[in-house]
Amino acid sequence: MAKAPLTRMLQNEDTGDQQPGWPGAHPHAVEVSGVNTWLAICSQVPVAPDGALSNGFATQAAQARRNAEVQLNAADKTRENLWRTTIYLSDHAYRAKSSVFRRDIMGIADTSLIVIVADIFDENLPLETDVLAAA
Repeated sequence: MAKAPLTRMLQNEDTGDQQPGWPGAHPHAVEVSGVNTWLAICSQVPVAPDGALSNGFATQAAQARRNAEVQLNAADKTRENLWRTTIYLSDHAYRAKSSVFRRDIMGIADTSLIVIVADIFDENLPLETDVLAAA
């Protein structure tokens, strides 16, 4: 498998008072170094390879993760190579549940972004995710 990139989270102490304050602990910038390859994984929805859609946010989030891992593996990468993920939610009600998805399922929370979409392309899908990996 490809070597995980070196990352450094830039926090407020790195930027001094030039960075506006924002609630939460996420960094405003991530420096990635020692990278030879980049992988952009787009539009990972919670649909199984056979077209099945399971019930419930947790199982659908796990399927979206499995779909992303298939792409990572095809590019000789693992979740250790992830450094950025964007999660698109179809409803604000899924926001709290998506924290578990970011942290426990995708393995990263510090460099994740959640976007609430007014009208996702398929009303049966509560989420979609894009992932960036580097090695």
